[in-house]
Amino acid sequence: PVVWGAGGRVLAAAGGRSVVAWDFDGEPPVRQNGRSTLLGGHSAPVVWLGFAPAAEGAAEVEGGSPSCTLATASADGRVLVFRLGGEAKGRAVGAAKWASPVCVWQGPGGGGGEGLLVRWVEPSRLLVVLADGSLHGLRC
Repeated sequence: PVVWGAGGRVLAAAGGRSVVAWDFDGEPPVRQNGRSTLLGGHSAPVVWLGFAPAAEGAAEVEGGSPSCTLATASADGRVLVFRLGGEAKGRAVGAAKWASPVCVWQGPGGGGGEGLLVRWVEPSRLLVVLADGSLHGLRC
């Protein structure tokens, strides 16, 4: 999966269990991984990515870096929420940064993600997860 956020300034992409977010500040980030953030925590392939809707009247950019919230969901039913930019830049790993989730949710019984549906609800910024016939709301 691939998704744009922060008004088209941040791109997040998943391949297998890995998620990377890039800050496009007017120049392509090719060979400039200093503007990328590695998002860890999944032990199964990532099947969904989604940026939270921007809060009403909130600044999208803090200190020149976009500030946004990204949720990821994997095939094992695990949902992780990350804050990107602003104060949550993560720690350096090589030329890139590494970010840990601020919120973790595991599907009922730790089971698989069959039938897993994940969506942000505007304007409340509530993350809604439908798993195994049960509806769950996450506010991280």
